[in-house]
Amino acid sequence: SRCGNEPLLPRGTLELQGKLLNTRVGQYLTEHPFLALVVLVFGLTASVPIGLFLAFAAVTFIAVTGCFIFVESK
Repeated sequence: SRCGNEPLLPRGTLELQGKLLNTRVGQYLTEHPFLALVVLVFGLTASVPIGLFLAFAAVTFIAVTGCFIFVESK
């Protein structure tokens, strides 16, 4: 069973969070929570097309390499 005063996150995560919040950017975003939310949502939505592009590039590279090896081996 959990005690009421145990943190939910591991200790390393709490230390990293403390270090990030002590920076100028961290303090500014702590004082402006709506802007922090906007930055978070923008980062998440921007990561989707970037991830899709990187996945497409990786699959294309693997397919081209495989076809090149298959064609040149004959």
